[in-house]
Amino acid sequence: MNKLIKATICVGLGVAFLGGFSSEAKFSNVDSATIDFKNYDNDYKIWFNNDADEVYMYPNDGKLELRAKGKKTQVPTTLGEDTFRIRSYYDVNRDITLYVIDAGQKNGNRGTSTRTFIYRYNRQAKIWEKLVDSANYYSPYTVQNIYTRFAEDLGFKHADFMLIFSDMEHHKEEFWYPLDWNNSTGKIEYQAPRQVMIDYE
Repeated sequence: MNKLIKATICVGLGVAFLGGFSSEAKFSNVDSATIDFKNYDNDYKIWFNNDADEVYMYPNDGKLELRAKGKKTQVPTTLGEDTFRIRSYYDVNRDITLYVIDAGQKNGNRGTSTRTFIYRYNRQAKIWEKLVDSANYYSPYTVQNIYTRFAEDLGFKHADFMLIFSDMEHHKEEFWYPLDWNNSTGKIEYQAPRQVMIDYE
């Protein structure tokens, strides 16, 4: 069940997101794909059909690579990740495409995210830029599920994405970082994190 339906978020959190914070970009989800190293051949490529930069994912010797216009970057897989969900978001006003990657380990019928990233292919500089790596953010949880969601899908219009750390021991708390594209710096910035209480009743 979608967490948006079953989650009750404390009122203070909602108010905090409304005060003086405005997204500089208006992204929309244009493509998505999932790759599982256990089910795909090593040379299998997944293309993003709606991408002018011809970006694709490529499993290479147990690592995941992003490739565009002959340039490539390797997504870190130090935790034994073997399943990757990647979504591309495009802002037509600024001609920016961001790639959100949730990397996880396949545990039975349930995939558990272990790390999440946001990448950008900078076509002017012809390089890949890693804008967000969840390993660089503080989390209060020792056993956790980590993922990134489009903020608008969570009902928030004053940020572009939400980096979420979910407590896997108590299942009633999450730690949220609102992420926003800054067009002046060409980087992703974050607000102060908020602890979210989840009500499953």
